[in-house]
Amino acid sequence: MDLEDELRAAMVEHVADASAPATLAGDVRGRYRRRVARIRVALGVGAAAVVAVAIIPGYQSFRAGQVSTPAASDGPAGRGGPDQPGRAMPQPVPSRTSGAPAPVPSRDIGGTESPRPLLSHPPGQGGPDGPHGPSGDGGPAPGWMTYLPSGLRALRPCAELEKGGRRTTNCRWSGTNGWVEVHITRGSGLAGPGDVIDGAPTAGGTPVAGKDRVHGHPAVTTDRPDRGRQIAWVERPGVGILVLVGPALRDELLTVAEGVRP
Repeated sequence: MDLEDELRAAMVEHVADASAPATLAGDVRGRYRRRVARIRVALGVGAAAVVAVAIIPGYQSFRAGQVSTPAASDGPAGRGGPDQPGRAMPQPVPSRTSGAPAPVPSRDIGGTESPRPLLSHPPGQGGPDGPHGPSGDGGPAPGWMTYLPSGLRALRPCAELEKGGRRTTNCRWSGTNGWVEVHITRGSGLAGPGDVIDGAPTAGGTPVAGKDRVHGHPAVTTDRPDRGRQIAWVERPGVGILVLVGPALRDELLTVAEGVRP
């Protein structure tokens, strides 16, 4: 007999008196059924949780729709919806996105309300000391003055004079670059540039050879005794304009004149 047979015989002798209870099979089957039941309950609870997570957002959306729908279109009691009269729909508030200021109503010489046009400057000219910038004690330039050379400002407000049935508005701007004056005369008997020069409160000068035009109207350019220069024209019947510049701004006379639009 080898070692294996001896071990087998010893094991048989050790368990010869042992016997399995009659309820062993039933206990095994019971434990199996309980284990299966616990697994099924756990799976059911997990599935219910997943279904609840999926249903709750949809239910909330449905409730939100029910709550907001009546507010959008109430009954015919005067509140009304988007397609019914009654409640005024809110209007968007316009916003100003650009840096340019909005046109400011101003009263022109004739006494009627008119929108003040925004001043425009050629590239590299005008700027903070031009019509939109500081202008001393005289305030900003009038709305009809759409161009001024840089560095000029009004030291006093424009003045109005009446003489011989004509009313003249006199404005002056000065600075390190020189000075500019504008005289606007309103009244009868203004047939041409000569009438504007004769009636203006300023010294005369020597006419410059050649013919100029401002806004398409005939104009007369004159060299002044102080080496400045001036130009006069009739803008329309009853309105004559005289523009004067200092010696340093002689080359800008026509540009300044084109910017006068009363």
